[in-house]
Amino acid sequence: MPLFDAIRQDYVQNSSDTIEIRQRILHIYDAVIFDVLMGNQIDVDALNEFALAFQHGHRDPIILLTLLNYDHLNSQLKDDYQRSMYQSLMNRHCSDVTKFIAIAALADHKGNVRPDDLARLTTMMIDAAPKVWTSYGHDKNQRQFLSASSWNMSRVMNGPGFIDFVCTLLRADDTGCPPSMKPVIAAAVYESIGSHVRGRGYVSQIHPGNMEFFRQASSRAALHLVQAWEMDPELPLIPRELMQLETRAGCTPLTSQQWYRISLTSLGDSHATTALMTQSLLPRWGGSIEKLNWYCRELIRYATANPKHRILFTEPIRKWMRERSSTVRIDEASGFADEIIEFLDSLERANPGHADRRVSRRDAALIYRILWDGGRLDELSGFSHRYKNVIFPKRLYEARVPVHLCQPFLVARMSSDQETKNAWDVVCRNLLAGDEKLNLESLEQVTQAVAKVLNSTAIDPTTSGKFSDRRNGRRRYDEAVSVAMIADLMETIKILHRHAVAFHQGKTVDLITDSAAGWNHFGYVDNNLSNVIYRDDSIQIKASEKLKDLVFTYPLRFKEPYTVELDVRCNSQQRDPYGVALFAGPVGLSYSGGPTIGRSLRFVPGTRSVTQDRLPSERLGGGDFVKQTLTSVPRQATLKMEVSYFETRSFVNDHLVGETLYPINTLGHIQFGRNAGRKFPASNRRADYTITSLRVTKADD
Repeated sequence: MPLFDAIRQDYVQNSSDTIEIRQRILHIYDAVIFDVLMGNQIDVDALNEFALAFQHGHRDPIILLTLLNYDHLNSQLKDDYQRSMYQSLMNRHCSDVTKFIAIAALADHKGNVRPDDLARLTTMMIDAAPKVWTSYGHDKNQRQFLSASSWNMSRVMNGPGFIDFVCTLLRADDTGCPPSMKPVIAAAVYESIGSHVRGRGYVSQIHPGNMEFFRQASSRAALHLVQAWEMDPELPLIPRELMQLETRAGCTPLTSQQWYRISLTSLGDSHATTALMTQSLLPRWGGSIEKLNWYCRELIRYATANPKHRILFTEPIRKWMRERSSTVRIDEASGFADEIIEFLDSLERANPGHADRRVSRRDAALIYRILWDGGRLDELSGFSHRYKNVIFPKRLYEARVPVHLCQPFLVARMSSDQETKNAWDVVCRNLLAGDEKLNLESLEQVTQAVAKVLNSTAIDPTTSGKFSDRRNGRRRYDEAVSVAMIADLMETIKILHRHAVAFHQGKTVDLITDSAAGWNHFGYVDNNLSNVIYRDDSIQIKASEKLKDLVFTYPLRFKEPYTVELDVRCNSQQRDPYGVALFAGPVGLSYSGGPTIGRSLRFVPGTRSVTQDRLPSERLGGGDFVKQTLTSVPRQATLKMEVSYFETRSFVNDHLVGETLYPINTLGHIQFGRNAGRKFPASNRRADYTITSLRVTKADD
């Protein structure tokens, strides 16, 4: 019996679902089971059906695995899925085949698995693996999956059973396992040890001794993989893994491009292969922007001509977008955005009605940001209209677009009233540029224009813009705009205008005490607002350590040197490794032609160090950490940053803790809050801080 048929039969025999649900689930099984097991992307409809099945009491391990690894989960839902997953695997009706496959695929996504559970899964796998190999190791496709599973398990399994697990796999001759499995397993072990010693980060950040050990371990892994490939040339896993080893360590007999061609011959249109090739062309891995541009444009041409294969190229295109967004100038970024928009539109023309499935949150946010910064408001309106199901305030917030203008701005831009459009242009272009041209007269014009929009469209005045639950637990923004929302918007614009005028006049502006309540409208967007308490003169942050990212962004962008000071008080005696940070510098694209560098100053009360690191919105994974030791760090402090064009100086209670001599582009926002710049184990402890003042002053040039 084929391996996947055995999985299907397990479900049929043990399922207590109704006939209708069972037929739907079996149809999805046939469509997505291979993608689930190999870690490929899953269609959103399948996730919806699986989530619905879970709500009806369904506990099949494969479906639980799919939800655990592919759905965007809150902590409680993830815990529910994991608990149900382990209970299902312990069930006496769960066959060795299902155990093997679920554990193997789960091991490939071990970031979603607790360490103690991973150790238990290791022990379970030792019992299940030989039986599965004996029954299913004779077919090429099944052998491919078994080899991939062996690689993944050998590489990531840990705990007390790891040595026994590897020894069991290496004694596989007695179980009917193909001989090529032994070198595959040995290569995985070498690769795992080498990667552990190397650690994470760029090559320049790795200790030379650790890097040399990694190269030696990778060379041994490559020798074993080449041996396995010579024994069984039909295994497509091996060329792909050799391509990755060549990219990371340069230790194989062929180049990455040669292994890529061999992988295409074996695997055809493989999502993992194209993503890996894209990674090898990134400048940090020895490639170049020119090669990356050429390759991704070729992928776009192929995907445009073959829409059914478009999902294979999603991750490569995203890698390209992220790389380009951090290196191109703003004038070049506009052309880059045009390419991506044309690609998305061509897919929509080929298969209408599925646009929002092809545009992820980050995709839409990046394109929106490029068009916004380029002042291309008409194109922005068209793009927003075509992909309106993925363009809503939370998405735009992640692009660092001022949230308070997003929804009303789109309503106004989509209206046919030219006067309304002109009024919004005044607000967007002048206020957001930090210009004093926005006067009270134009504010009144905007107020009247928005009122026209409300009167000319069928919007219920009692309806508030809110999130409505979808059946899979995700959220979708209703397009309704309330009168109260517009009133809040108008008040927010007045506050920002007052701040802009005072800043340009050289006055010190307190962004908290002057408008603490305003941050409720423009500073922070999150589904769980119970973590933040807004008062007239302060903002209180109360959150568990599990909530590592809670960042407030001030909407106005500062184009000139400035000094910013943050007064923060810790209200709890518990240790909090994240603390509160003050961020300053560019947000979003680089405007200088090179990597954008912002700086942050992190205050962790009760410790003896203050960390200065990169701006969190750059999403560069931290990097370049600079620690300065203080004699003491109290539980109440003033964080100060002096930001100029070529230097940033950081202070805690007037004590200089760091100077950064980087060319820094000050066209950015001021931010503050909690951000996991470094990884710490999460706990249920509560953080409690009060922000009493955030002062910004225009500095001398």
